[in-house]
Amino acid sequence: MSSRNALFGRLQTQHLAVNNLIQWGDHLSVEDPAIDAQHKAIFDLGASVYESWRGGGGVDVLRPAVDKLAHLLPAHFAFEERMLADIGYEDLDQHAAEHRGMLEELAIMRERFHSFN
Repeated sequence: MSSRNALFGRLQTQHLAVNNLIQWGDHLSVEDPAIDAQHKAIFDLGASVYESWRGGGGVDVLRPAVDKLAHLLPAHFAFEERMLADIGYEDLDQHAAEHRGMLEELAIMRERFHSFN
């Protein structure tokens, strides 16, 4: 199995384009400029990682972007959760649990990137 397949499983994604995947758009806006700007930056970074991988970028090219995402997401999630707590968001516990799940998945992906030389 190539390192690319090992990183992303056996799913054949070469036929997919980022345009066919979820992308940032007004439909995802929470109408808070700070949160929306952070969400857009996260989506843009994710799209960049995907396009680099799809274009044949090696682990050495992808690893820094995944590391950046691993630093960006926890800070964003903490910021967002503080804001939601401040406004008394009812589903904060469930939302925070979703954040933890995403961080766990990212940690696994990051670990895989770092296991390749």
